[in-house]
Amino acid sequence: ILSKKAHPLFYNPIPLLGAFALNDSTVNSILGLNFGFNATKTVRIYSQFAFNNKSQGVGGQLGFRLSEPFKVSNFYIQLELNYASSDLYAARLSRLRYSHYNLPLAHPKGQGFVEGVLRVNYEFKRAYVDLKTIYYALDDYSELSLMPARKTKPSYSGSIFHNELEIGYRFNRKLNFSLFVNWLLRSDTFSADKLTNVFGIGIRTGLLNHYYDF
Repeated sequence: ILSKKAHPLFYNPIPLLGAFALNDSTVNSILGLNFGFNATKTVRIYSQFAFNNKSQGVGGQLGFRLSEPFKVSNFYIQLELNYASSDLYAARLSRLRYSHYNLPLAHPKGQGFVEGVLRVNYEFKRAYVDLKTIYYALDDYSELSLMPARKTKPSYSGSIFHNELEIGYRFNRKLNFSLFVNWLLRSDTFSADKLTNVFGIGIRTGLLNHYYDF
């Protein structure tokens, strides 16, 4: 079993010190800044900025949440824009890339994308409807960019259009125990099977999160 001692600055509590003091063969740090502002009681604006000082990659987020517009109870709208450059989570040494078991740690698409998200949710007497639409714009994108075991990483450009509609009934709000039916429609511009169309019905709880929007 191979092991390596942690550098003393690994335990440093001072922000930014380790990122600039250590070289790119020791650490791959991403610096970030979060911002949130409640414009009104029902409107919240939020954003993030990220910077990798080793690879010079950048990322950002700008979002908008509207709670109960037009005084409609339990009605919510969210609009979000995300960006990650093609080298935000990369590193000169492959073992320092932001991945685990060949899966990206930060975002399902890894890096190298522009993402737009629209989500609308409404609930009435435990019955609910949830709509989520996501659009990805990919330019010179590689799904293997964070995989340390692959040296050749073919890339492509295109777009992904992902839609989910779910209608259900919550028997228990604390556990999110629900009966639901849903519909998933996904299309892209670069694969042989350009359209995915899935219908589902089931019973579930909120004990585990499930994400399919990639």
